[in-house]
Amino acid sequence: MQIKQKIVGKTMEGVIQTVNVSATLRAMDVGANVFFDSEVNEITLRNACTRLKSTKVGAWSVDKVGKKGFKVTRTA
Repeated sequence: MQIKQKIVGKTMEGVIQTVNVSATLRAMDVGANVFFDSEVNEITLRNACTRLKSTKVGAWSVDKVGKKGFKVTRTA
């Protein structure tokens, strides 16, 4: 799959299409927003956020953007 991202300073923003969701989430800075295309499974994305939060790596919020995909924001 392709990875498309735009790095602004130390903030990671852009469109992500990747096989390794957890690695992408870990690489985000606090306050950064990333858009995952609708090809990424919603359950996989939410489970990765929950699993990483339970291991105290960080915290993320997932917002569905219509049928286009998901906007993920790192909150901690």
